[in-house]
Amino acid sequence: QDMAKPVVFVIGASGNIGQATIQALSSKYADILEIRAGVRNPDKADKLKLPGVTIVQAQMGDKDTLINTFKGVDALYIVTPPTENRAALAIHTAEAAKVAGVKFILVVSSPAVSHTDTIFGKQLSEIE
Repeated sequence: QDMAKPVVFVIGASGNIGQATIQALSSKYADILEIRAGVRNPDKADKLKLPGVTIVQAQMGDKDTLINTFKGVDALYIVTPPTENRAALAIHTAEAAKVAGVKFILVVSSPAVSHTDTIFGKQLSEIE
């Protein structure tokens, strides 16, 4: 029997960065990775129906539910929405991943992270 494919999960997959990430993963690695696209509303995720991609309902920040959602995931990419509570969403999501045993966690950031006097800088530095 083949070794199980590593599981890569992108949460926040329906936005521009998430879609681009899923498209790149699918076009380059669909044969060697199990790719999961985590979205709030799977009915609106038609653009993510690509080779090797499974669309999963996932509410960022919902720690209790995400612990189960992330079981068996090897790597998680958290693409935070541009909302006021993005730091809390990312942190709760990362905490769920840690509990679920996810080995690698990556969170989207920006060069603005060093400008803590801006809203993006404040939010992103809190996450990092």
